[in-house]
Amino acid sequence: MAADFLSGTDWVKGRHKLMFIGETGSGKSELALQTALSLAAAGQAVQVFDMDQSKPLFRMRDQRRRLEDAGIAVHAQEQYLDAPVLVGGVEPALKDPDAYTILDVGGGEQAARMVGGFSAYYADRDAAVIYVINPYRAFGGSAFLIQDTLTRLLRSARLRCIHVAANPYLGADMTAEEYADGLEKTREMTDGYASVEFACVPDFLWEEAESRTALPLVRIHRSILYPWEEERER
Repeated sequence: MAADFLSGTDWVKGRHKLMFIGETGSGKSELALQTALSLAAAGQAVQVFDMDQSKPLFRMRDQRRRLEDAGIAVHAQEQYLDAPVLVGGVEPALKDPDAYTILDVGGGEQAARMVGGFSAYYADRDAAVIYVINPYRAFGGSAFLIQDTLTRLLRSARLRCIHVAANPYLGADMTAEEYADGLEKTREMTDGYASVEFACVPDFLWEEAESRTALPLVRIHRSILYPWEEERER
């Protein structure tokens, strides 16, 4: 699984500081999770920081046991009521040349502030900011919001580039046509701001997706599930 997953992720090569950002429902936490697990399975030292300050349904901290069982160090701070709390120890981790440091961040203005706060580390060639976009989600389908976030990131965070990942996911019943339409919609939303560098594809559409796009593909087997999906899997 590790070799198959990482073969489509050229943005990982030579980069030890990876920040995943995305709007609610974009699938960023799933991509961050699978990246961390794949790197660990390939024998790399990995540490994960759950930096999402919103109240998302899916959070990296909820996968703590699975990550730690894979030998991955997990850093997260539980929230009190609705008060966002920053996780400590990020800067020392970003200075560690012997480990992959993965930050899972939210989207919008929050992401721009977060990236800006660590711009000294994410402006060099040993780092990558990956913006995951699912055009079929309420927030991810807003061209204005996506373009506003890209503008904020490029300006306030002083980044040379943002690695955009298209993740058009509608559900287990989506078709290859819907997947291809989602890729095109993502390209249209980011045109003039950033290029879509690769796409995530659910494993049940893998073979059909390969024939519908020239983009590098990252195969995703969903493992962060809704509660009712977890019940069905048992």
